[in-house]
Amino acid sequence: QLLPPEPGARWAVTETTGFSLQCITGTSAERDLATIITEAGGAYQDVTTQLESGGVSTAGDTDVQIYLLDRVVGQGGYASPDWVAVTYTDRAYTPVSLDLVFRHELTHRLDSALGCDNAPAMVREGLAVAVAGGHYRRESLRTRAAALFGSTYYIPLPDLVDDFYTHQHEVAYLEAGATLSYLIEQWGWDVVPRMCRAASEADGDEAARWQAAL
Repeated sequence: QLLPPEPGARWAVTETTGFSLQCITGTSAERDLATIITEAGGAYQDVTTQLESGGVSTAGDTDVQIYLLDRVVGQGGYASPDWVAVTYTDRAYTPVSLDLVFRHELTHRLDSALGCDNAPAMVREGLAVAVAGGHYRRESLRTRAAALFGSTYYIPLPDLVDDFYTHQHEVAYLEAGATLSYLIEQWGWDVVPRMCRAASEADGDEAARWQAAL
């Protein structure tokens, strides 16, 4: 009962080093697949290199599935422990770049290697923003967070870690990204698995696990 070309649409899979790209035939993702493969490959290589700076190898996790969706989802993508879903459509209205979405969501997909499975949302989202180098665009996280500090928009970190996703989106992600960026710059990448494991092994709510991480 669907209008053409939807009745003939199917999933097309492209396998490449470390991951596979899956898109629906007849969509803009299939049309631009060669360019997308290049962007995804660069993001995958960059993310794995950064995460492995923490002394943990992601080489064993070679079955990363990326689904390209012909509609806007959330801020442009989301991830689970098994796959990554990314918006790719000519009708996109989100301001985020595809390059950053790949880096952000691939970090979520792969951060379990660092023991981040049960870390507070502020830590996991902050790590994804720090690895990507920004949230909607490349930016100096520390400089922008410093400008935010002292304004009426600033959220104290003990408040931010509690129900992270209920806070103002841009502010929350910027503060989280700047915090993880600062910790990595101060103590090196090996601080990330140490924090994540301490938080994941701790009992209690998000605030208690954040204190364990600190």
